[in-house]
Amino acid sequence: MLSLCMIVKNEEKFLGRCLESVSGLVDEIIVVDTGSTDNTVHIADRLNAKIFYYHWCDDFSQARNFSLSKASGEWILFMDADEIISARDFSTIKSLINIRSDIAGYFFIQRNYTHDTRRQNFMPCDRSYPEEEAQAPGFVPVERIALFRNNGKIKFSGLVHETVSESIKETGAVVGKTSIAVHHYGHLDKNSRLKKTEYYLNLGLKQIQITPNNPKPYYDVGIIYLNEGDFIKAEKFFLKTIKLNDDYIDILYNTALLYFKWHKFEKSMEYLNRMDVKKRFREEAMLLRATVFDWMRNYDKALNVLDQCIEKFPMKKIFKEFSAQIYLKKNDFDMADNRYGELHRAEPENINYLLGLMQARFHKGDFKNAYDIFKWSEKRFPLSEQVYLWAMMICAKLNLTDDLKKHLILAKEKSFSSMDLNYFEGIVKEAQGNTKEALEHYKNALRTTGFFADEINRRLMNIISSKKNFPPAKQASKKQSTY
Repeated sequence: MLSLCMIVKNEEKFLGRCLESVSGLVDEIIVVDTGSTDNTVHIADRLNAKIFYYHWCDDFSQARNFSLSKASGEWILFMDADEIISARDFSTIKSLINIRSDIAGYFFIQRNYTHDTRRQNFMPCDRSYPEEEAQAPGFVPVERIALFRNNGKIKFSGLVHETVSESIKETGAVVGKTSIAVHHYGHLDKNSRLKKTEYYLNLGLKQIQITPNNPKPYYDVGIIYLNEGDFIKAEKFFLKTIKLNDDYIDILYNTALLYFKWHKFEKSMEYLNRMDVKKRFREEAMLLRATVFDWMRNYDKALNVLDQCIEKFPMKKIFKEFSAQIYLKKNDFDMADNRYGELHRAEPENINYLLGLMQARFHKGDFKNAYDIFKWSEKRFPLSEQVYLWAMMICAKLNLTDDLKKHLILAKEKSFSSMDLNYFEGIVKEAQGNTKEALEHYKNALRTTGFFADEINRRLMNIISSKKNFPPAKQASKKQSTY
């Protein structure tokens, strides 16, 4: 029997979807309300939850443990109201709780969906959960023990960012790892996220006063400051965490990440090297190491790290993507072509792979093959503005004026925002013999973008030297003035 245990307060926006998502998975729903003033309790009652009330005392663990005390299932699934479980994972979860083993719990992957692509550890959506991923371009993955035995020994600890890991560790029990996703949408509401962040920060600082020798609250507070961009305070709390326990969770990695974001690349590398000494060859750390080398413009070292990653984690496409980007940066267009070609063949609908392949072939001077792959894709998939702009650049090189004109019409219909369109308009007008308008478009292009400056100046000189736009001046009238 599986019990869902939740604590809630004013969650009418999310709770219905959450409880409906686990219908057919859990046998019992325990909802502990800590003071709702909206329709939260009514929604929970309508969806057959067992409702209990708890006086809030600024301690998430106590409220969580109260919910555990009301559960009758042999296993506990813990979730928040702004989370859901996909039906595709039901069978896996059921098989886990029916296996006879000494495993005390399981890590799930909490997908914290966000629109902020610059967030720490941001991962683009990979279409593995098409419906659940529809609201955001990506997520920040976090491992958490979401499923565990209800044996009376496993309890939550910590005022905030509460976890059962410490109690499981004390019993010496084993925790298994899974790839099951918990889809979390709370970070999409900016105002709600800011309020929670401030509240969690205050609780974290309070926890430090209660347990000053525990590395966890220092780490939690440091993570909050890191995510908020306050690097000075993040450094203070991370270094204190390391002083207490340099093996604590991801402290070395996040300290390296802090210094990278701070553009202190040598310090970042120092903590990545400390991870290597401890044999922590995690893929995120290797990716960060490659990223640091990339920012230091040491492309060969970055590629060396990425080659190791590709060999060690052959199923992770991100390492091949990154190496393809670096090959473009270091002007190794043959290798960029090979790497993007491999990626594109495996996933032809991926716009980034198509764009990279077109760019590599363009810079190689292989304009025909670059345009052929564009035309093949255009017939099959919706393409981005950037892809069309590169297609227009290729058309300009191949003198495909009719195709260029067609793409310009599409660009106007779709209201492309690029300033480069003036350049392409100039090419079309020049091919039509309208050099006067061509000149105006070229001049506008020079004022708005410098990307095509050399090519525009060449075309301007050709027009001027041919004098097509400068007919002989009319003879002045010989008629005398009447004045």
